[in-house]
Amino acid sequence: MAITLTKHGSNILEIDNTTKTESEFYNINDIILVPKDNFIKLIRTNGFVDGSDSARFEYTEVTNISSSSSEELIEIISGLFNAGTFDGKETSTISDYYLQHAIQVAEQKYSVKLNAFTKNKDLLKFGRNANIQTTKTTLMTLQDGVFNESYISTNLIDTVSSSNASDTEVIVVEGHTIDGSGDFTFVSQSVTLNGRNKVVLSTPLARANRMVNDGSNNLLGSVYCYEDVSISNGVPSDGTKTHCIIDIGFNNSEKAATTISKDDFFIVTEFYGHSLELITALGNTAFGNIQFELREKGKTFISIIDKGVHSTGGNADYQFKPYLIIPANSDIRLRGTANDNGKDFSGGIQGVLCSVIS
Repeated sequence: MAITLTKHGSNILEIDNTTKTESEFYNINDIILVPKDNFIKLIRTNGFVDGSDSARFEYTEVTNISSSSSEELIEIISGLFNAGTFDGKETSTISDYYLQHAIQVAEQKYSVKLNAFTKNKDLLKFGRNANIQTTKTTLMTLQDGVFNESYISTNLIDTVSSSNASDTEVIVVEGHTIDGSGDFTFVSQSVTLNGRNKVVLSTPLARANRMVNDGSNNLLGSVYCYEDVSISNGVPSDGTKTHCIIDIGFNNSEKAATTISKDDFFIVTEFYGHSLELITALGNTAFGNIQFELREKGKTFISIIDKGVHSTGGNADYQFKPYLIIPANSDIRLRGTANDNGKDFSGGIQGVLCSVIS
């Protein structure tokens, strides 16, 4: 279907001489432009907002467009759509084939409609643990004697404190609440530290995934986010009730684990893992592996991929192609195992958040 697009005013498109507002939706196949004043250039879509095979256009004026030839205009639009055609799907305007592929697969497999542009948000979750064991240990800061986070199914994470009495900075806490159906909702909240005293979060959480110092001064102690238990000098007495820590000397948490809300899918492009152990004069080395683990809603954790690490330079760097699809309401984490207890590993997970729009 050949069509002509013309811009009128600030937010109106004329399509085949029919005036439409930008909030309306269209199914469009081949795009062909003919010379006419005030032509517009399509820059991307917010597709599938109505749950059908249609898309909304956003646009900007092209400089001196009235003097451009038909062939020049077609070349401009063709570059945006990769092949000069647009099938009404948002993914047609994404230059990354593997992201297009992941979105299409996710929509088919999970019967959802996704949008990569609503949030315009990438995600990097990284963590470190200097006490990796010979059994699986999460790459995150944990209290002594604790090797993995204890996941909970109710909103009991409600308290923050520092191990230093002088810490009074504002801390941003990112996490998720959970409802009776097991669905997660992302929450970001700020809390002002009161030294070693407990400070209660305004919204209790089931997941605490990230903390960051939002103030102008460096933190002096370690900061803990935990279920309400007794504390000693600001440190929780039961480390299994702690879910996120900013380690002393840092201003943000290091936790290679996160949760995906009911409103999002996470398209993972890559993950990495490294041994941070030094090679000593005696030739001591550290080696082991890093496991990428996924738990979908109502299920148990499974390993997606294992990669080896070695202190002499073997890194667990892996790029997913096709990209890895993490559905809504999932938990993901990196865990490591080492040749001996007490090894120092780090790792991270990177990708793109896509909104669930229907």
